Order: sequence, then structure tokens, then C-alpha cells
Amino acid sequence: MPMQGDINPTILDKACLATLREAVRLAGEAAGAISEPERWHLASIVFSFYKRGLVDPRRLAEIAVLASSSRIFRSEYSVRDATVP
Repeated sequence: MPMQGDINPTILDKACLATLREAVRLAGEAAGAISEPERWHLASIVFSFYKRGLVDPRRLAEIAVLASSSRIFRSEYSVRDATVP
């Protein structure tokens, strides 16, 4: 997952990684994300809100799904190789 911001990904413990992984999994299922770029897009949104202090995987997933449908987030967090309408 591309890391944005000022969190060093090497200092995340197993519990943090499990939270992030679960949130991205839930978001992918809810959004019907099948392609790798779609999952990276959701992961970027999840990580963005995680580093702001939201740590509940279900809430992270809900926000990621909602935000991924927003044009603002599609342009801000799009993966380089993904096609963004």
C-alpha cells in the first residue's frame, strides 16, 4: 500500500496491520472491488482516516466505501495506473 503522510509504516504493530487489513477487506467486499487498483484506492482511503485516529475497521470500511464514490477522493487517492472517470 502506498504510504502517504508522516506515519512510518515500519512502526505499525500486528494489531494495527490487522485493523487496516480487515478494514480494506470489508471495504472491498462492500464496494465490490475486484481489481488491484480498486483495492489500492480503498486502502489509501482507509490509511488516510486511520492515521487521523479512526481505528474501528467497520467504520474505516464504511468511510472508505462512501469516500471512494466521491469525485474528490477519486482524484486525490487514485492509483496512477487506475482509470478514473
